[in-house]
Amino acid sequence: MNIGLSMIEVEVKYRVEGKFASSLVMKHREIFRESVPQRDTVFLLGSTSFDEFVPGSPVLRVRTSGGISTVTLKRKLMPTGEMTEIETTVGNAAAAEEIFSNLGLTLVTDVVKTRTSGRISDVEVCVDEVRGLGWFVELERLVTNEQEVSQAHILISRTATELGLREDWIEQRKYDELLADRTKSKE
Repeated sequence: MNIGLSMIEVEVKYRVEGKFASSLVMKHREIFRESVPQRDTVFLLGSTSFDEFVPGSPVLRVRTSGGISTVTLKRKLMPTGEMTEIETTVGNAAAAEEIFSNLGLTLVTDVVKTRTSGRISDVEVCVDEVRGLGWFVELERLVTNEQEVSQAHILISRTATELGLREDWIEQRKYDELLADRTKSKE
């Protein structure tokens, strides 16, 4: 991630079984770094849930990972899910969350996961175990403009094939949306 610069996130997420995730990490252990716990708190402006969310509205995330906290502003750019992102580090995640709440943003989800990540070519490969949801593999490429999006999709598709990920495993929703849906179905 380029801290402080506006980028476009091109991402494809695959829902996988735990055995597949473990074997993927073992098979490609030369590319994967250590596993780190992450906590993401996600805030919306003018919405109390993703049911009311209007694409193009801001999503603010506070992520704590490996003792470092970042704040990310995201906006959905295209119907295919690409998001613009601006990210910066913050010294205190709890203070950032309190600032967002005091500005009228609503905390909609709290995502806790363990992430093992690495790179293949120019694609970030993340194997995530998300509390309450299970295992996923995310393939992500950050680009600087909309003209680079289609090339990023091609590169991600090639990487997915190389890793044995199937199209029918694709999960369109973000973790925060999946958790919000899960919470709503329990009510």
